Amino acid sequence: MAAGRLIPGSVPIDGEHIEIQYGDFSTEGDAPLTPIARVRPSDGPGAFVVDFIVPEDAADARKMIAAVQEELEFYFIELPNHDPWAYAKYHCGTASNLYGSVHWVLHERTR
Repeated sequence: MAAGRLIPGSVPIDGEHIEIQYGDFSTEGDAPLTPIARVRPSDGPGAFVVDFIVPEDAADARKMIAAVQEELEFYFIELPNHDPWAYAKYHCGTASNLYGSVHWVLHERTR
């Protein structure tokens, strides 16, 4: 199977998308996680649109963006899967999504 592609672009919040957040549940307590990016399937096959929403001047922005980019590349490009979007949606609900610093949240279509 050909590798997927990540394309920079806009991800509307009223369509189905995954928001990727950064933070550590074990140390953050009740503090909110930081939204870093949104991702959705592109109109073309095997491509996914990524919208980095964290301001580049935010504290630790480079570190957070790098961690999110690494996970995006793993799930959408490196992981051999015939339907990366379906697997990414599945990953949002797994226990493994609670560990580490990068967390995936599925948002269903709202209109």
